[in-house]
Amino acid sequence: MCRLSGAKLKPNGKFRLSATGMRDKFKQICAMAGLDQSLYSLHSMRSGGVSEGADQGLDHRDLMRHGRWKSAETCESYIKSKSKKRFHVSKSLFC
Repeated sequence: MCRLSGAKLKPNGKFRLSATGMRDKFKQICAMAGLDQSLYSLHSMRSGGVSEGADQGLDHRDLMRHGRWKSAETCESYIKSKSKKRFHVSKSLFC
């Protein structure tokens, strides 16, 4: 099991990490990788993840469910331009 420092053990035996703890860990990993921490955020991961999923051809409904977006428009706003073109085609076919 991988545990992050700052994670708290819940009564059910599972670990919980706060948003602040996750952000701090993310910034620490960026620093360890030699990246400028000011250029990256957890939202970078959210946008990058959905963009990569769209590039890989994942179904837009699955992307929306995974990102907890209720509207296709909101989900699409997170997708970088390369993926947006592909997402638009999928959306047109299924919506």
